[in-house]
Amino acid sequence: MKLQLKLMRLRNFEAVIDHTYNYGQITEICGTNGTGKTTLFNAFTFALYGKDSNGRADFGFKRRDSDGNVVHNAEYGVELVFDKDGKERVFERVVTEKWVKPRGASEKVLSGHETVYYVDRVRCNTMKEYIAAVNEIAMEDVLRMLTDTFYFMSLGADTKKAMLLKMAYGTEDSIEADKMVADDVVKKMPEFATFVADLNGITLREFNATIQGKINAIKAELNDIPIRIASKIEAKPAEEDWDDLQAIIDENRAAIAEIDKQIADDDARKTGSEQKKNALRAELSNLELELVKAQNAVRQRVDNEEHEKRQALANAESDYSIATRIYNSNAEQMDGKKREREQTAARYDTMIAEAEKIVDGYEAKVTALRDQYKAIVAGTYSYAPNEMECPTCHRPYDMDKLAEQKKAENVALGTNVIKVLLPQAKEQVEILKHKKAEVLAQIDKELTDIENNMLEARNKIDAAYKWKAEINFIPADVNALCKSDPKCVGVSNAIAVKRKQIDEFPAIVSDHVLLDTKHEAEDKLNQLQQKLGTRNIIINIDAQIAELEAKQKALNNELGKLEKQQDTAKEFQKAKDRELLAKVNGLFTRVTWDFVSEQLNGNDKITCNCYMDGKPYGECNHALQVNAGLDIINAISRNQNIYLPIFIDNAESVVEYMPTESQMILLKVDGSAKELTFNIK
Repeated sequence: MKLQLKLMRLRNFEAVIDHTYNYGQITEICGTNGTGKTTLFNAFTFALYGKDSNGRADFGFKRRDSDGNVVHNAEYGVELVFDKDGKERVFERVVTEKWVKPRGASEKVLSGHETVYYVDRVRCNTMKEYIAAVNEIAMEDVLRMLTDTFYFMSLGADTKKAMLLKMAYGTEDSIEADKMVADDVVKKMPEFATFVADLNGITLREFNATIQGKINAIKAELNDIPIRIASKIEAKPAEEDWDDLQAIIDENRAAIAEIDKQIADDDARKTGSEQKKNALRAELSNLELELVKAQNAVRQRVDNEEHEKRQALANAESDYSIATRIYNSNAEQMDGKKREREQTAARYDTMIAEAEKIVDGYEAKVTALRDQYKAIVAGTYSYAPNEMECPTCHRPYDMDKLAEQKKAENVALGTNVIKVLLPQAKEQVEILKHKKAEVLAQIDKELTDIENNMLEARNKIDAAYKWKAEINFIPADVNALCKSDPKCVGVSNAIAVKRKQIDEFPAIVSDHVLLDTKHEAEDKLNQLQQKLGTRNIIINIDAQIAELEAKQKALNNELGKLEKQQDTAKEFQKAKDRELLAKVNGLFTRVTWDFVSEQLNGNDKITCNCYMDGKPYGECNHALQVNAGLDIINAISRNQNIYLPIFIDNAESVVEYMPTESQMILLKVDGSAKELTFNIK
């Protein structure tokens, strides 16, 4: 559908008493500030949906006299005549005042308004009937998108994204569109087909939350296992040479049996003394062998400890080197980020100062206009010679009428500066200040992160330096350690005792001595058997440790699988984002978009960033923003098959426009045109 505005009639609307304006496919409307260019755009939107071009329903559409007072008891109306695909369509909205005389009052007062609607010059019974006829052309939001080059970019990020999704996939439902994007990705990248099937209808965010929950649970359990293993190792009794222990137990049992035999057999007792002495010699030999083993154990322990210290020293040196590199790298980043902050602050300060100069200029302009108005009212205003006479016949103007005309011009200019230009300039100052604060806050956050990284690296450097000092590696004196080792000392003392027993062994052993020896042997046997019982405790603890280590290995394998699934989910999300942007950006000629569609962590705020020729929309000048708006309107028009008149304000700043099938109405500021001039192409 193509809709072209052919004619517009205004009656008592803003500054227009009664005038009809004709339009073509391209219409240039020129005039100085305050001559009524924006009035025409306001009239267009007022006639269709009762609002001005900025979307305000409560605005001053009634005509005012030269003193600025509303002209009452009039019809305030706008009529629009369109060509819709070769057929004429007419829409008219007329507002009249309702006056009543309250009881006891001497004069009538304004009690309200009545609005009358006409479609194709036939009066509508209700406003609903009129709105339905307008909506046959386009709904209000679509109509504003297709007639105002800046309207779409004024919408919220979620609204813009919903429209882009509708254009690309025919739906505003992000979940439904996401499914379509996923289907397109699988068609182009079949390697994701199995992954999508495993999702079984749930979203990537839900899938990642489930996987992350499992990963967190596994990591928590993995963190606990080393602690449990360490507690098991700590509780495990010391290892013994169990074969030697069993041999000693067997020897003690044999010795007890031999004593019993000697006590029972007097003849055996005679030979028992020599056998006992031989047994002492055997014990001495075993003790000497045990001493050699204990000394070898000390040597082995020293070798292991020195190896660990050497390795620890190397690790400390490595930690120190890595932490130092990280600290220096962050220091360089800190210097660069500080320079970036200074440059950014200076750049925004320059832009703010320039914007504030514009505000000062408009405020000076307002002051000058007010002074001029006072001078006109006081009759002290000095008119230029060409203002006081007709340029054609050179007859002097009536000074009263000239003063009224001059006041009207003064009021129009002052109103435009105060209500339009000055607020816009002040708003631009605030926007720049807010943007400066926002950008500097982000840089400050990055500086804080770098400072934290430097502090962390500094702590690691100090820890590594302290670690190197604590290691304090000095080779051990093995011989001295053997002499001080408790086991070596104990075995050496036992050897000395045993040698003394052999040297002092009596030739004849009495029954009393045999019984004492038996009791000693029985006590020792009980102690040895109790020590042998700790072997079962060690075996049980070793089994528990082995079970924990097997579980640790299984959990690590499961963690690897889950993290691989998580990586696949991230890659699939990236593929979806690329596919979605390619589909959306393919709808436009020069405009491109990027936005956060659905991040797996669920914390990102939805954005919808626009770029014109690769430049961020907010950094584009007016001309580029207008052409970006035309590109957006063209894309929506093609998608909706609706082509409506496009109003472009401040069109004098645009040299070349993007081609469009829609009608263009160009509102240009021309200081030489004191009245509106139309150039129809």
